[in-house]
Amino acid sequence: MVRQQSVSDYALLLTSTLFYSSRLSEEQPVDLHEPRYIPYLGPLNGTPTKSLPLHLLLLLLLLLLTTSPLFIITIRCLIELFRMFCISWRINC
Repeated sequence: MVRQQSVSDYALLLTSTLFYSSRLSEEQPVDLHEPRYIPYLGPLNGTPTKSLPLHLLLLLLLLLLTTSPLFIITIRCLIELFRMFCISWRINC
């Protein structure tokens, strides 16, 4: 139950980020020197809605992605494939 909730939270965060960034590009020209803000997904401890800079939110998404078990398994599979390639070509790895 906990795992399913975290996956759905991650999916909600990803889709809302993509939707908001696409809406931002449609509505106004982008100034690269000014940070963009994305509304936080709901109140934090009953306080009013916060906003996060886009680069911070993308960094959070990257952190969530790299700590997921699926990502770790994929990396391990790629490492094993590389080792098999090295063995088949008689390269010292």
